Amino acid sequence: MAGYLLIKNNQAIAIQILFFSKSVNYLSVEFINAGIDPAFSHFSPGSTLTYLNTEWAAQHAKENNLELRYSFGKTDEEYKTIWCKPTPVYFT
Repeated sequence: MAGYLLIKNNQAIAIQILFFSKSVNYLSVEFINAGIDPAFSHFSPGSTLTYLNTEWAAQHAKENNLELRYSFGKTDEEYKTIWCKPTPVYFT
């Protein structure tokens, strides 16, 4: 598990949790859940956390010479398409 927690004045204002696993060729990261204190939504903590987490994942993959697969889950929310290029999921 990984992720970031944003704190302002010793108060947690937002969290984003990720699950990640490594294989021989890939670093797979799955966006699991997030929570934001609505009183701080004007700071865009969700965007801040997404930036921090995607940057962390990209750097971690690069350092380990792995291809990054970062999943936001189902692209059912418009904000997800800002951060990724939707790719079909195939089942075998």
